[in-house]
Amino acid sequence: MFTTNDQPDYFANAFLNNKDLFSLLNMNTTELKQELITGKSVVEIASSKNGSTQEVIVDIAKAQKEVQFKG
Repeated sequence: MFTTNDQPDYFANAFLNNKDLFSLLNMNTTELKQELITGKSVVEIASSKNGSTQEVIVDIAKAQKEVQFKG
């Protein structure tokens, strides 16, 4: 579960807890959380791993769309 100010962040969890995003970034949930804590954005993390900004946006948008259709 992703958190903000030590509270569950269901919004962030809905689109960042995403197997496609983890695969693209070649990292797991814990590693992504650690990078985000340092103040990096998901796009910055992807860039540092030679990932495509467009692919990050597509993966996050896809996850948001799936959550909206379930909700």
